Amino acid sequence: MKYALILTALLMLSGCSNITPPQTTTLLLTTPVAPLTIEARLYSQAVRESIDALNNKNFQQYADSFAADSPERDHLRKTFDLLTQSNASHQFRGAEVKDTSDTKVNLRIEQSLVQGSVAELGYYSYELRPVGDAWKIFKYAPETSKPDLKTPTASASPTPAPSAATNINQTSDLDLSARAVVEANVKAINTQNVDAFAETLHPDSAYNKQLSSIFESITQAKIHHDLLSIEVSEKSTTSTMILTVTRKVSSITGNTRETASYLMKKDKDTWKIFDLTLDSQIPE
Repeated sequence: MKYALILTALLMLSGCSNITPPQTTTLLLTTPVAPLTIEARLYSQAVRESIDALNNKNFQQYADSFAADSPERDHLRKTFDLLTQSNASHQFRGAEVKDTSDTKVNLRIEQSLVQGSVAELGYYSYELRPVGDAWKIFKYAPETSKPDLKTPTASASPTPAPSAATNINQTSDLDLSARAVVEANVKAINTQNVDAFAETLHPDSAYNKQLSSIFESITQAKIHHDLLSIEVSEKSTTSTMILTVTRKVSSITGNTRETASYLMKKDKDTWKIFDLTLDSQIPE
């Protein structure tokens, strides 16, 4: 398995002996990604940003995902170069919070190396530490046990009973202001209005730094979104919730039906989009 070989090389770079490559599993990309809990989404932000950096071949963004005193920094450039040497892409697939304290958080991360229509799964143990208001990667290591695909890895807590999807023309059981922000975000995409799009983002969202590239892609691909449904997936506090949004996306490459998870956070008294994860994408 290519992922196992790459990770073995990484362990060599870090000076580890008695190397045992991680167990991996091959799956089709149609295999669903489990939704994240609020807690897992917040703690795994640095991990997801590091994976985005690998796909974008952005070393500075990759380095920013790690704590300043991380031992991984001793070989960070070599790791980055090795993981970006091919045209394969990296995919974040799930996170489980193992334990937390004021000084560190331990996560179990499921991620994959994607080539064509097949993804090579790997599981990793991450330790994150607080840096200011954020959690950064301190160290990580591949797991060597065989993944159990029957056990969801996205949440350590019981999965809440799913709520009924709310049609976008209805208002029951859905915070109107959060829904309005998602609708405004989609309208901004369809009208290619960068300023309106930025208004829907939380001030601390990483997307604020990517506006130019986001709208360049939208313009080139002639992307248009049609909202189909919005569902409150989780709402753990008065300042954070996750919306599950189903939408039809048309572009020059064809039409797809997508399900995405929107992490909403309060900016003062207003809901704003903090992060977004694409959960499924089905051609139509």
